[in-house]
Amino acid sequence: FLHAGVEFARTKYGDENSYKSSDKVNQLEWLRKAEFRDIYKYYRGLILLRKLHPAFRMSTAKEIQEHLSFLKMPNANMVGYCIKGAPNKENWQEIVVLFNGNKEAQRVGLEEQKWNVVVNEKAAGIEILETITDGVVLISGRSAMVLVKA
Repeated sequence: FLHAGVEFARTKYGDENSYKSSDKVNQLEWLRKAEFRDIYKYYRGLILLRKLHPAFRMSTAKEIQEHLSFLKMPNANMVGYCIKGAPNKENWQEIVVLFNGNKEAQRVGLEEQKWNVVVNEKAAGIEILETITDGVVLISGRSAMVLVKA
């Protein structure tokens, strides 16, 4: 879920429940887009990934049960899942999505094959950022990673 303004580090001045707050708290400060261009580009890449790959747009419980399976994670505060079987006519045959909520980087074992990373802590999109060949991926602390079977 993306909240309005998250792509340029919207603050709301620390107000966690701002529905009754002033316009000053709730306004979108568009000048922040230039200041936080790297964050804006990251979110733009996530949106492009979802838009171009229908596996991220499964709409029924049956589709999800048929194509998504959760992975065993090595530590707490982590979630990982695999999407297989080309849901919605997806052209990627296997996709792994990892989330690390820990402060420290964590190693996650995958099937030993080539994996192309398209999302990491620095960039997001559809371009290959790096290729993993040894079956072990290092996911940075408090980040996400999307890998595609090469």
